[in-house]
Amino acid sequence: MKDFITLFVISVLASFGRSHFVLQSPTSLGYDDAKEGTSPCGSFDIANRDNVTRYPLEGFPIHVLTTHPKATFRYRVATVSNLDNWTDLIPPVAQTGVGDFCLPKVPGIESLVGQSVVIQVTQGAVDGMLYQVSLSMRP
Repeated sequence: MKDFITLFVISVLASFGRSHFVLQSPTSLGYDDAKEGTSPCGSFDIANRDNVTRYPLEGFPIHVLTTHPKATFRYRVATVSNLDNWTDLIPPVAQTGVGDFCLPKVPGIESLVGQSVVIQVTQGAVDGMLYQVSLSMRP
């Protein structure tokens, strides 16, 4: 069974080509491996409001698929109107191992309740900083 799981993970990671990490949840604004290093949103325009996640104050799971054996993740938030003012939701997290990585309940920030925000996940690894974002409306 372990060999099957290892083979499955390798085949999934190979399907991403040279990807670094993929934001699985909340729903990503978009993914472009070649532009994932473009700050602050991995090259995606936050004006695209097709996928908005309701992110409760008490927390929401953040799930990524990573292809780096060692990386540091940051989980941050900014209002849609001010992408120059990022606030850490939790302290940076050092991660080791290739595959799925999930934090089951990353809390929100009370002062942002009712505002449209951008949830940013960054990965610092051997090839630099990488960015993925999700749009959220805090209830």
